[in-house]
Amino acid sequence: MVGVFKAVHLMKMSKMFIWVGSDGWAEQLMMLQGDYKEAIYGSFTTLFCAPSVPKFEEYFRTIKPSNTSNPWFSEFWERHFNCSFRAGTCDESQDVASVNSYYTMPLISSAIDTVYVYAHAIQSLLNDHCPGETGKEARECIRGDILLTYLKNVSFTGYSGQVQFDEHGNMGGKYVVSQILPGNPVKQVPVKIIDTRNNTVTTVGPISWDFIAPLQKAFPPDAILPSPPVPLEDKNIPVSVCSRVCGVGEYKIQKDQPCCWEFSNQTACHACPAFSWPEPKTNLTTCRNIIPDYPTFTDAVVIFETCTSCLGIIAAIGVMIAHVYYREAKVIKAASRELSFLQIFAIGMGYITMLLYVAPPTHDKCAVVYWLFCFSFDLLYAPLLVKAIRIYRIFNAAAKGTRGLKLTSPISQVVISCVIVMGQAYKTSHGFLLCSIFAFKTRKLPDNFNESRFMSMCVMTTLVIWMAFIPTFVTSSRQYMKTLLLTLALLLNHSVALVFLFISKLYAVVCLTDETEETNSIGRTNGTPRYRTSNCHIYASSINVSMNQVGPQEHT
Repeated sequence: MVGVFKAVHLMKMSKMFIWVGSDGWAEQLMMLQGDYKEAIYGSFTTLFCAPSVPKFEEYFRTIKPSNTSNPWFSEFWERHFNCSFRAGTCDESQDVASVNSYYTMPLISSAIDTVYVYAHAIQSLLNDHCPGETGKEARECIRGDILLTYLKNVSFTGYSGQVQFDEHGNMGGKYVVSQILPGNPVKQVPVKIIDTRNNTVTTVGPISWDFIAPLQKAFPPDAILPSPPVPLEDKNIPVSVCSRVCGVGEYKIQKDQPCCWEFSNQTACHACPAFSWPEPKTNLTTCRNIIPDYPTFTDAVVIFETCTSCLGIIAAIGVMIAHVYYREAKVIKAASRELSFLQIFAIGMGYITMLLYVAPPTHDKCAVVYWLFCFSFDLLYAPLLVKAIRIYRIFNAAAKGTRGLKLTSPISQVVISCVIVMGQAYKTSHGFLLCSIFAFKTRKLPDNFNESRFMSMCVMTTLVIWMAFIPTFVTSSRQYMKTLLLTLALLLNHSVALVFLFISKLYAVVCLTDETEETNSIGRTNGTPRYRTSNCHIYASSINVSMNQVGPQEHT
């Protein structure tokens, strides 16, 4: 038993249990010492009601080790006074009641009555079967089976009250329920008296629940545990049940003791159908449909994004018409007009995707919107990646004196772009990262080739947009806000690409004169022309022609 309370103390769970013990257990608890005493505070013990016998207490205080034949009394004396007869530290003149740990043994009256039970039974047996016999003859007359019958029929008034047995050999009587409280030594305070002869319970003292506070917090009587059959005067008194009734959000897991459970129909939990949630008003026993949370066209932000996406669609159509009209211009031709047409189409598709995002959600619409988002993003940056790689290869080959590059024709560029788009249909990040790398590598080309700078600006601006968007999107708790953030990022992304990649070219075609282009096409370093011909304009196709003719000159 000491090991149990030691474990409770080491686990710091002294106030997590209410211990209930019988009479033998109670005697051992009273002798428990050290830090383990805290684990038994608040415990209850059940003892047979045994009144004290003053004459025996007086007699016990007169007993000394030298005047008794009890072989264990000397050992009791040494333990009681913490001394040793061998060492000569014991004093027989001391009074056993002078030590604080001394207490009146509660079962003395029961022990005396037990002796009287046997005395009355033996006296009745001898009177009936062996009258007048003494000594050896009387001992031989006493047989166990006969004595048991006489023991059950004993009835007298003893020190502990009326002594009488029922047909099963059980003695009716009074029992004292005591609570162990702090003290030196610990106190065993009576709180209830149970009389089994007339089935009554008498309160003799208050019960303290100060030593089981965590239990009250874990299982509040009014919240989870079932209501007791009789209303309690003290709401803080914990209710004792073998297994509590399942609460909201819980279900019963049957263990090895089926009789230990309160009645409950909660045997399992079932998942709600898609787009539904357990209903708290019915204690989670039914499901309710989840109300969709999506932007509506009456919201101010949605109105703004709808207007800007419509303007973006108009702008994309206008840019497409302008590129078709000026398709023979040097600037348009040099920028791989076939790839440019794909990119403009992707930008327009992105603006259309924005309109679909703010529309009421359906299964088909959500699938289409997801595919359009990935496809428009890939179709925009796959040609840009091909352009960046092409520019990098041309200028890298020119620096090394390499000629006759392969896969630089417009048809081959379109085919490569389509392959990249199909390979990245649902993973938009890989192609964009490669595009960022090659755009960074080609950012410092000769002054007369400035398309790579616009490509770098487009890619870097897009990186900034998505770096700001991703953490905001992830930390947003409402799907409504996530949709608005996604459409806003899509709007900025495609608008940046439209401005840097196409409107800048149209400005050069419409606003710059041929003389200006002719002057700007001849880059100089320290007064020396970089290229011998003015056909070496700011874009890659004319550079191919000039390199095939004379090749680039060394520049810094």
